[in-house]
Amino acid sequence: LKKKLVDKVKSWFEDFGGGGDGSYLFDHPIWQRFGSYTGGLNFNGGRHYGIDFQMPTGTNIYAVKGGIADKVWTDYGGCNSIQIKTGANEWNWYMHLSKQLVRQGQRIKAGQLIGKSGATGNFVRG
Repeated sequence: LKKKLVDKVKSWFEDFGGGGDGSYLFDHPIWQRFGSYTGGLNFNGGRHYGIDFQMPTGTNIYAVKGGIADKVWTDYGGCNSIQIKTGANEWNWYMHLSKQLVRQGQRIKAGQLIGKSGATGNFVRG
């Protein structure tokens, strides 16, 4: 039983491990900070719950942390989006993508290529 448990825990590290830390994002300027929207956008009562980076369309986007792509969708505001469940009560969202490269239910490793940057959706201009 003990060996099976150790093997199971090791498999979790293999599934969710990888070389990502998100530092590549800071090679790009922050366009919209967490907090209040700039530019007059009033969605969510004027609150912005993310950080938007300015980068050329088509730039590779890598998962900051491993997990499960529990939602891959397209909508009015964020358009092409990916939600990765990275912990019990933790998710990473990647929005405004020009291309989604993962499917719902897929296991994602930190550092894995998951999409291409874009400026999609109606909430990108402020």
